[in-house]
Amino acid sequence: MVSLLIGIISTGFITQSFYRQLLINRATIQDQLIQNTDSGIALLRGLPDSNIPLQKIQLFSDSNDSVSIKKMTWGCYPLLYATSSFSRNNQIQSWSQTCLLGFDKDTIAASSLYLTNHQHKLIVSGNTIIDGPIYISEKGIATDNMVGIPFNGVIPDDTSIKRSKFELPKYNEQLTQELKKLIALSKNPSSYYEWPDSLVNSFGNQTIVSHDEITIVENQYLEGNIILTADSLIFVRQNAVLENIILSAPYIIVEAGFKGKLQAFASQYIDIQAGAKLDYPSVIFLEKEQTVEEPLFLSIDSTAHIQGLVACIDKTDHRKRPRFKIYPNATITGELFSTDLISLEGNVYGTVITPGFSLQKGMQSFRNYLLNAHLSTSPRSEYFLQSLFRSSSPSDTKILQWIHSESLNR
Repeated sequence: MVSLLIGIISTGFITQSFYRQLLINRATIQDQLIQNTDSGIALLRGLPDSNIPLQKIQLFSDSNDSVSIKKMTWGCYPLLYATSSFSRNNQIQSWSQTCLLGFDKDTIAASSLYLTNHQHKLIVSGNTIIDGPIYISEKGIATDNMVGIPFNGVIPDDTSIKRSKFELPKYNEQLTQELKKLIALSKNPSSYYEWPDSLVNSFGNQTIVSHDEITIVENQYLEGNIILTADSLIFVRQNAVLENIILSAPYIIVEAGFKGKLQAFASQYIDIQAGAKLDYPSVIFLEKEQTVEEPLFLSIDSTAHIQGLVACIDKTDHRKRPRFKIYPNATITGELFSTDLISLEGNVYGTVITPGFSLQKGMQSFRNYLLNAHLSTSPRSEYFLQSLFRSSSPSDTKILQWIHSESLNR
């Protein structure tokens, strides 16, 4: 009996020791896999290529230290993906990581305003607050109560005012071509995809693309390597959950109360309704196509908040001017870029780059006029990074955000 008891106890200790060692081995392997993917990400950051298809490489002479890497342009940001795996006794242990890259702010992005209008001085009224530094013309800035509202705000002193050039800062036109190529992929009829209620697609997989005439996204969770396009309209309902996906259509509407993270590219119309929250690094990108006759329309409604990039580009004949309006209490945190006039009555915590402003009150229209607007870089995080859209040094990158890490044991 005693020997049996001793045997049972000994077996228990041996079994416990075995499983403890198994867990230690798994943890050691996991640490090595994480180190391998970190090395893969570091390698990708040092490569000048903008697109590298998924490929397996050996980090060292040991065949166990291999990693699969991939680099692509995802909307307005470079994206890196790395995965490493270990196989033994028909069991596979793996680790994968995905991140977006950004770029340090240039001198213009460190200012709250870059205004290229050299025909009119900048007029401010009401509770307009502008923190320096700013770039404006030699005509300067003045306060006024032209609309019957006296000035009670704040403007920069002369030491914070610099002279702007006659033309807008250059933006990455090659990037817009890359975006069009990426979008064109999704217009292939074979790319049609029926959306389930929930879908997460790793960037290590092939991009899932969908195309329809009109797409309404509701009661769905979509995340990752997904592009959603439509011939006419994409309507994102408040109850949808979207994380890091791309939308492309002539018309895009984001319903009031929606919260998520996305990049939206449209050629005619974007409407971000009241209270919608687009988290960093989201993108709202409106660019007119040469064949489109109607003017661009971009509306960011009251209490909506966009963190990232908002860009409105129109290089066509301006007989039909774009309508670009940011309503009172709407907020953009990041960068706002427009090739035409902006009606701005909300808040931009970051940088505004534009040829001028417009203000419509009743039947009267005022040029280069701001009423109750708030322009300041201080509420924007010091860690904010620029996108590829206006980066001047695409080789000098920093990790903007880790968007997906995954451990798998099978």
